[in-house]
Amino acid sequence: VGGLVGSIGAGARGAATLSESYATGDITGLVGATTGDYIGGLAGSIGAMNISDVYASGSVTGVDFVGGLFGGYYGSALNRGYASGAVNGSGSFIGGVVGQIDTNNVTSQVTWNVTTTGQTQWGGPIEDNVVGNTTEAMKSIATYRDLGWSIGSSWTGNTTWVICPQANNGYPFLSAFYTAQTAPCINRSGPPPDVMQQVGRAADQTCASAGTAEMNIGGVASGGWGQSWAQWMNGGTGGFICNRTLFYNTAYGRWEVRT
Repeated sequence: VGGLVGSIGAGARGAATLSESYATGDITGLVGATTGDYIGGLAGSIGAMNISDVYASGSVTGVDFVGGLFGGYYGSALNRGYASGAVNGSGSFIGGVVGQIDTNNVTSQVTWNVTTTGQTQWGGPIEDNVVGNTTEAMKSIATYRDLGWSIGSSWTGNTTWVICPQANNGYPFLSAFYTAQTAPCINRSGPPPDVMQQVGRAADQTCASAGTAEMNIGGVASGGWGQSWAQWMNGGTGGFICNRTLFYNTAYGRWEVRT
């Protein structure tokens, strides 16, 4: 059981990747009071993967093999990630980052909050670049620069990560996920780039009804939808999608449809 996937893996390390991904929900994997294995904030079990720039902030609860990011972590490479949610396991193999780990792994530039996870060990052997930190340090840009992350203190689109007190409860977030929630971190010297919105066509096979309230950013007006072909639709066989482009109007401080 995991916040993003239950179990994911490939035949050999490097055959598949997981990058710039995160999960925020609380994860519970319990059957009765005695079983609940391979529970992770991001994935329950992961094998033979290249993983980079990930985080999980929800609480994780299970019995055995419980970790802030991964319950089981095998034959993989993990670079740049953190866990901050409470990690609770009543059995064996419990860690702030991973639960159970084998010897065929490469782990670097990783941290976890020893206070909020409740775990003093990350789940694996001692590594120079895998460090537990306090809440204060987890919210300091210096911590991540020391680890070698691409991180900035305001959103510019030029770094993989951004950290500022006004967003994500002060923890780093991925700059690829620009939202209204992260707007306070914008570099005010210029507007953010345009945002492309995409949604599958409605049952009427047109884009006339596209864009429910969930698609709005900061109350942007409806309309402005066009359609195009996307090969990733329908399991790779392709299909039409509705799309539109938004821009941030700095004069009015709001998102508008680019026409």
